Amino acid sequence: MEAVRELEAAFEKEGLNLPPSLVPFIDEAAHGMTEGKARFAVYQAMAKQMLHVEQVIPFQPNVVLVYPSALLEYIRKKFGGQNSGGFGKGKPLVSLRAVGSMEWRTSGH
Repeated sequence: MEAVRELEAAFEKEGLNLPPSLVPFIDEAAHGMTEGKARFAVYQAMAKQMLHVEQVIPFQPNVVLVYPSALLEYIRKKFGGQNSGGFGKGKPLVSLRAVGSMEWRTSGH
C-alpha cells in the first residue's frame, strides 16, 4: 500500500526503521471500524501504549498528544477524514523516534 511506503519513507528520512509491529497495531486498534471511529480508536490505543504501558511520555492530567505529521497522514489515508493536527492545541510530544523505539503490542503478542 502506498500509505505504508510513505510512512516507511518518513521514518527512513530520520534515519529510523518503521517498527514492524506498528501497522498491525494500528489495524488491530481499529478492529473493523471505519473513518472517525477507527481513527479515535487508534489514537486512544496509541496514547494508552505510550502513557501507561511503555511510559515513553510522562503522564500528566489533560495532556494533549500531538503525533508526527507522517503518522497522522498514514492514519488519515487508511481510515479517511481530515488531518487537523489537534487544532493547534498542545505541543509535539510524540516524535517518530519515540514511535520507532516502542514495541507496539497486539493481542497476538
